Amino acid sequence: MANIKLHLKIVKGPRHGETIECLPGSLIRIGRILRGNTFAIKDPGISQKHLSFQFDAAAARWTVSDLQTSNGSFLNGDPISPSAPAPLSDGDSIKIGESTSISISISVLEPEIVEPKKERRGRGRKPRVPEVEPEVEPNVEDDMEKMTLGEWFDRMEKYLPAVINEAAEEIIADLRSKSLKFDEFLATNPPH
Repeated sequence: MANIKLHLKIVKGPRHGETIECLPGSLIRIGRILRGNTFAIKDPGISQKHLSFQFDAAAARWTVSDLQTSNGSFLNGDPISPSAPAPLSDGDSIKIGESTSISISISVLEPEIVEPKKERRGRGRKPRVPEVEPEVEPNVEDDMEKMTLGEWFDRMEKYLPAVINEAAEEIIADLRSKSLKFDEFLATNPPH
């Protein structure tokens, strides 16, 4: 079976121009915050956990699921039902949040052709040096559960400052709203 690769390109919104590549077997989650998601988009209309993409092996195609968001998700202008995954096709467009648009591109990677080894009689010679297999860099974005500790530290070095800033902004906004309520309380109830 050929690998069907999914490419997600942010064509509009805060992460405009960025792409995510997904291979079958990976689960990609998109949300407003990094925790629990593979990819975070800081758009006020996006829920903390908004969308998930995964490959449906039985149907041999990629699907997208809305994770019961309050603002919803739209596939080619139609709302995505939170109860059932929607099948994706090459050229589809997804709209989430206030301004984020994601372009879908699906490509088929042809399997590598492996020639069968010829049968030999006898023991044969062992090669002096074992065959060198090319190193394949894993796509860390695809599956955080299979990440090595070093890859995890590299990812945290990149994304942790953004997560800390986002959490700090949420705390500051919460404190502002509480201080406004306190000021209103003091204005309506002057001290005796």
